[in-house]
Amino acid sequence: MAISPIMLNGTVSVSQDISVYKQNDDNKAALMQNAVENTVDEQTEIKDHSVQEQQNVDTSTEDNGGSGNEYAGDGGMRRKKKEGGDGRVVVKKKGGFDISI
Repeated sequence: MAISPIMLNGTVSVSQDISVYKQNDDNKAALMQNAVENTVDEQTEIKDHSVQEQQNVDTSTEDNGGSGNEYAGDGGMRRKKKEGGDGRVVVKKKGGFDISI
């Protein structure tokens, strides 16, 4: 927003005084951005050099008593096995390929 001499206290001021106010008003957004960047940088620096609290440390509350990252199956040891099929023996054809240049 531009500041005119009449808007400043309702009186006509010296134009040099007005230019200082206008320059400060124009630079306000850049100064605010710089302040936010500095705050974020400081917070990042603090987090980099401090130990963070680990969440879900207590794993003993699970039902199986384990850590929860183990395989629960037995690898198919108790799986029902198929009975031999129909009893036929089938001879497979020997395959191959020949490349000639």
